[in-house]
Amino acid sequence: MQRNAIALTYRDRLQTLLGSEAIARLRQTIQQGSADSQILSDAERQMLSERARRFRNNQTNPNQRGNGNE
Repeated sequence: MQRNAIALTYRDRLQTLLGSEAIARLRQTIQQGSADSQILSDAERQMLSERARRFRNNQTNPNQRGNGNE
């Protein structure tokens, strides 16, 4: 409960200093950064999955080299 009160106090101070429009822009920037981070994470996960698949493929067929378009 005390943590919420502290958070509200800081929010009120920020809103007083910056104004509600600036707070809205800041919130939007944070949310966009979070979305960008998730997209990056998905791309990294896909890349690592593909690398793992190629590695496993190479371990089972060491003499068979593909061109990466399997």
